[in-house]
Amino acid sequence: MKIQKKYIIFIILILFSMILYQFRKESIFNEGIYIGTGEGYTSEIILKVETDSRKILEIEVVSENENPEIGNIVYPLLIADAKTNNGENIDVITGATLTSQGFIDALKEALSKAKGLKE
Repeated sequence: MKIQKKYIIFIILILFSMILYQFRKESIFNEGIYIGTGEGYTSEIILKVETDSRKILEIEVVSENENPEIGNIVYPLLIADAKTNNGENIDVITGATLTSQGFIDALKEALSKAKGLKE
């Protein structure tokens, strides 16, 4: 009977620890606003990225000189994808590969700064 109580208490402690682990708030980013640059098809793309400790809050294209017809379509899609995926695994957009890659490179640079990996 004593052994059963010990096992039950042990199991309760393990379950409680697992629950606490799930609610733990581990920082991914340093809070702030970070600038990143990347080379697009025709110009440098400069992004301003705002983060809190866990996610991307805002992304703004500060400067670029890409084709406006492409940029007006591509940037909102890339921004939405980046915010949804927190900057990870963003795919380039077919037909705007170099513009997309420039955006992704600028985002990676800004997020590297937010993680404290780059100044």
